[in-house]
Amino acid sequence: MEGREYLAAHGVQEAVAAAVAEVLRTRPANPIQGIVDILHSRSGGASGTGASAASSSGGGRGSGGRGSGGTRLPQSHDPRGLLDTFGVDVDPTAAMLAAGLGSGVLLRSLNLSGILELNLKKAGLLALPPQIGELSQLTKLDVSLSPLSDLPEAIGKLSQLRILFCLGCRFGSVPLVLGTLPALYMLSFKSNKLTSISPAALAPTLEWLILTDNQLTTLPSQLPKGLRKVMLTNNKLRQLPEALVACADLELIRLADNALERLPAGMLTMPKLSWMGLAGNPLLERGGAGFAPLPAPRWVHPDELSFHEQLGAGGGGFVHRATWTCAPGATPVACAVKVFRGAASVTDGDPAHEIDLGEALSHPNVIRVLGACPAPQLGLVLELLEPGEWTELGLPPSFATCTRDTYKAGTAFSLAQVLTTLQGVAAACAHLHAKRFTHGDLYAHNTMIQPRTGEAKVGDFGAAYNYEPLGPSSAPLIERIEVRAFGCMADELAQRVGLEGTGPILGASIAAKLTKLTKLIEQCMRPDVAARPSFAAIVATLADI
Repeated sequence: MEGREYLAAHGVQEAVAAAVAEVLRTRPANPIQGIVDILHSRSGGASGTGASAASSSGGGRGSGGRGSGGTRLPQSHDPRGLLDTFGVDVDPTAAMLAAGLGSGVLLRSLNLSGILELNLKKAGLLALPPQIGELSQLTKLDVSLSPLSDLPEAIGKLSQLRILFCLGCRFGSVPLVLGTLPALYMLSFKSNKLTSISPAALAPTLEWLILTDNQLTTLPSQLPKGLRKVMLTNNKLRQLPEALVACADLELIRLADNALERLPAGMLTMPKLSWMGLAGNPLLERGGAGFAPLPAPRWVHPDELSFHEQLGAGGGGFVHRATWTCAPGATPVACAVKVFRGAASVTDGDPAHEIDLGEALSHPNVIRVLGACPAPQLGLVLELLEPGEWTELGLPPSFATCTRDTYKAGTAFSLAQVLTTLQGVAAACAHLHAKRFTHGDLYAHNTMIQPRTGEAKVGDFGAAYNYEPLGPSSAPLIERIEVRAFGCMADELAQRVGLEGTGPILGASIAAKLTKLTKLIEQCMRPDVAARPSFAAIVATLADI
């Protein structure tokens, strides 16, 4: 049965036409969302999201089974839409929208030339309709989780397209037409079947490239010079091109769980590199006689845990409140449990890396690891930081900020809070690097604070690794790469120090201290990596401010 016959047989075109007619009659403020809502209601309320600016998908599931007292293992929800494979295989609403686009119903009935965002996630597309090229103002397109293996040449007409998601499809290579897009800023081919990438397929304007969970053995010998953020976890890379070092704006790179045996010369002295994941590569193997094994985790059986409400969600997993009864008759202990996502879908790397490091990372300014949950549902048992007493310092980067954290509108800190927070984070990092560990993802959104005092605890060590195998000459550079990440955090906090109502004398004192803090931030972000201070020096400097 041909595509049009198939759609006609199932009443798809009629449904889309009826939805368009209803929107033309009622004239809602957002006609695209109106069509989505109508199709969604007529398809029986199936899960999923269609088109419009409201394009994030929600929902998520934890693992099955039961803990102590008959408590099920957690049913997690994912407000950030990072659990890419949740729900039905095909979203009927997205499928109808795609059919309407392909048949011309939507284009004929509504003026869609001004639409900015289109979400066709889980539309069941075997081919993206060439009519996509007529959406001349489109800036964001999501065609994820469909059996697509190619894109039409017409997509090259999208001169305003900045963000393209093609995760969870069947692409074996990145279509060459994407290299012609003049405004492309972010490109995701996460969890496809990529084995190679032509240099011509990467638009020179790219700054954010996501290639996690593919089968890449090499990268192009030429890369966009403006790259700032590159995700390559869980591929088969044995080496990196020398061209990567020429990407002077590169700030974040995820390389965990590849086959890397060395890094290109000059990579550790790249001027803006701040976040680098390397766990799970041969270059970090600790098989030599000089390397002591990491301490084994304390394994916690699921029957020892009772799970309660979800406290948070992130790229690595979901955090739930729990109680732990470590032995029969023992008093239950309140705790938190981080339930990991599947290894392939985690951008930082295999959760086993974080579990392996848990017992080695003990410090008052680090969220304490109490134990680990074994397979099949890997997890970490953590000290409980009560939501009423602790909160996230910041929020993850947005599409616009790329590598820099975001904060709730109106966020302001006192200088005393900022200095206490930075002293705690720096002390935690000094402890880690003294043991040759790097966090790899040092961010405000991975840091918990007590708002009243500014006391800090660093968490989420999914990108952490021990870099001792890289040798003594690399150690100070790895530390100072993370120093720049600390400088970014300090800069974000310093910009949010409130001076209102301080009075002239106190205001002058705060301004003088901010001047000292600003000087430290500049030192942490020097382009010359070796010239940045160590974390031990940062701790000492902060104590004098």
